[in-house]
Amino acid sequence: TFTGGTLVFFMFQFNKIVVFVFVPLYLQEVLRRSPVEAGLAVMIAVLPTLLTSLLGGRLTDRYGSRRPLLFGLMLNGLAVVFLAFATAVDSYALTVAPLFVWGAMLPFLAVPSRRSLMGAAPRELQSQASGVNLTIQMLGGTIGMALCSTLYGATGSFRLVFLVTGAVVLATIPVAWLMIERPGRQAEGGR
Repeated sequence: TFTGGTLVFFMFQFNKIVVFVFVPLYLQEVLRRSPVEAGLAVMIAVLPTLLTSLLGGRLTDRYGSRRPLLFGLMLNGLAVVFLAFATAVDSYALTVAPLFVWGAMLPFLAVPSRRSLMGAAPRELQSQASGVNLTIQMLGGTIGMALCSTLYGATGSFRLVFLVTGAVVLATIPVAWLMIERPGRQAEGGR
């Protein structure tokens, strides 16, 4: 469970940094939107987290980490894939719509995965577990940025950057299925 939560957090930051960097670039370079309009699109992605953080936490408390995490991974990954296809029509509205869903699902990735990995660590190792979580989170963002910057530099394709990112998110679903609160094992927190 600790490893599964850690892998999900790696992907979480990979996904987040790529979208936060490459969507504004796409909006400004391809759609010729102003930096303010590009910033508004990213803000639209972040606003739902004010409500979905609460919902994600409540659902995780009620159902455990696995179900909310699988739900969040699926919708978040599909939103990034849709974003990739939206680049084919170069529409601001079609770019912003999946960003709203993408952002709304971020707490469904962060809350359950952090709860799982911290819940899997013994009490005396909580500080080390937290350090591992933060380190892997930063590593995910660094690798996501390096990989997608290289990919964009080599191809000039925002669509490919978003497709790869969406694929990374969707490829994390089996990890969460197999490693987070596996059937037959007691859920974290002693339940």
